[in-house]
Amino acid sequence: MSSENLSDKKILYLVKTLEIGGAERFTFNLCQYFVNIFSEVTVFSSGGIFSEELKKSGVKIYNSPLAGNNGIFNLFLLRRELSRFLKNNHFDIIHCQHRYFIPIINSLKLKNTKIVYTANNYFNDFYQKLIRADAIVGISPAIFNNLIKTMKAQKEKIISINYGVSEIVNRHPKDGYCAGYVGRIIKEKGIFELLQAIRILKNKFPGIKLLIFGEGKDKNDFQKLIVKYGLQNHIEIKDVSINLEEIYNSINIMVLPSKMNEGLPISILECLINKIIVITTPRGAVKDIIRDNHSGFLIDSPTADAIAQKLEYVFKNHEQLEELKNNAYQLVKEKYSLSKMLEGYHTLYSNLV
Repeated sequence: MSSENLSDKKILYLVKTLEIGGAERFTFNLCQYFVNIFSEVTVFSSGGIFSEELKKSGVKIYNSPLAGNNGIFNLFLLRRELSRFLKNNHFDIIHCQHRYFIPIINSLKLKNTKIVYTANNYFNDFYQKLIRADAIVGISPAIFNNLIKTMKAQKEKIISINYGVSEIVNRHPKDGYCAGYVGRIIKEKGIFELLQAIRILKNKFPGIKLLIFGEGKDKNDFQKLIVKYGLQNHIEIKDVSINLEEIYNSINIMVLPSKMNEGLPISILECLINKIIVITTPRGAVKDIIRDNHSGFLIDSPTADAIAQKLEYVFKNHEQLEELKNNAYQLVKEKYSLSKMLEGYHTLYSNLV
């Protein structure tokens, strides 16, 4: 694909943070690719662990604590800061990874700038009616359909470009009873029920291990429960890492027992493309990729008992689940490849300018 019509253009990515998360990893992947195609790639965010790696690639980083906050008053402060920033910096494309930024950008009435919004989650509220962009992207079929239903006024602007992930080269599968969790350490993610499930299973599987990769507001409470129940040898909170090999070489099962209305967690796709079994809940767009007992395992109600039962089944039958792992692998490789995603955005950006 020709990159000539982008080589003299500049793009700005607006994202709340550059910490671990689906929208953040997605932004990181786009920046790594397009820094060699656009004349300039800039990220405006509240900062995070991806920042330094992006700087090394030649991406410009603008940190603003306001980008990571919410609320009406913060909205006005953020608008003022973005207004000043954009008066001094022209961008041909502004790509918003959170809808929070869209009304702000539209209110600035920028000339000769195209606005792209990628919807990473389900929404069905009044704020959805405030979204106006030159292109609105759904990251999976379910998210795309939700956009069509909730944004009828912008229907002709809505397109589908699936999330994309890549396989780890020379991955060395982990042996033993080692489960993982990647995401925010907050109660709404079902993380406390997962802790109790490990507590239930520790006598049946003395070598059971749960590795947590994340940060969050409930981390201290979670750590206290690890100590209270004597689970220090079974549950470990690891430093947040952007190194996928470090994460996915250390586990053989991923458990994401969220109670929230998720989009499509990118960590699920990363696991499946690397043949790591996923146990999760049918929230949001998860069912676009996980069919129960076919490409993973779904738990309707993420109680400690339900999680423990499913983990025990996978531990006992792990060697018989090769077909399930292959099903998941083929599905992700066909519909959620990183190369297809990047090609999709390359075409979109080229058409816009």
